[in-house]
Amino acid sequence: MYTGKRLDIENLGSYQIDHILPQSLVKDDSLDNRALTARDINAEMSNQFVSERFGLGPRAFWQQLKNNGLISGRKFRNLVMQRDEIDKYAPGFINRQLVETRQIIKTVEQIIHRLWPDIQIVTIKANLTHQVRSELGFPKVRELNDYHHAFDALLAARIGQYLLEHYAGLKPFFTYGEFKRGDTKKYGTTNFFAAAN
Repeated sequence: MYTGKRLDIENLGSYQIDHILPQSLVKDDSLDNRALTARDINAEMSNQFVSERFGLGPRAFWQQLKNNGLISGRKFRNLVMQRDEIDKYAPGFINRQLVETRQIIKTVEQIIHRLWPDIQIVTIKANLTHQVRSELGFPKVRELNDYHHAFDALLAARIGQYLLEHYAGLKPFFTYGEFKRGDTKKYGTTNFFAAAN
């Protein structure tokens, strides 16, 4: 993505995923903030912006990718962003990410509630599942496979169930939307959904 060189399909181990906007500044692991790079280039990037390391030389290539629908407008903006722009907009950028994430979770919850009105929905903060995983000594090896996503979903469901059963009086503080008012129906262990947040 950065150099425009052809990929060597026979030597894929020599490539790595780089975060276009440094993770030290923006916690964005989406496809719009990831690029395939040679291992040595990724090692050199550190906290540099792509525009600092490569200038805007590859801009025409990125524009062509964007025009042909191969990258999103957001990914293009990330690639050409200058450090002074991110310094200026970082607080709002981070806040927008948080709001977008919360809004998506809220929307999914409302869809599930409309489809299955008797289900109780609790949102679980990611740091809570991380804490439980750490305290119980469950390893998380992202490089091995994608099973950690399923395990995190299981942890979120069990934590949500525990909160509902043991802290029912606090329910308004960890449920969203329609679930905050007047929903006093009893819930069973099978009527349960928890969303990791």
